[in-house]
Amino acid sequence: MKINVILCLAFLACLLYPSEAIPEICNLPAKPGMCKGFFPRYHWDPETNRCEKFIYGGCSGNKNNFDTITECIVACGSENQIL
Repeated sequence: MKINVILCLAFLACLLYPSEAIPEICNLPAKPGMCKGFFPRYHWDPETNRCEKFIYGGCSGNKNNFDTITECIVACGSENQIL
């Protein structure tokens, strides 16, 4: 019985305090840039904890800018996000 309690507490600790922090680039805001291109991209939104689609203009963006949702999830997201 004691071991079950310890295992449950350890599991909860892993959920509440993940060992890997989200990379700093994932906290950057979506930045469409100043150019007038029309490139569908994905960025990590720390408020929703999801990869969100946005339109990138083609220049002056930042690193929170991924070609595919899969790239975004691998870099910033969680495996709980549905593709």
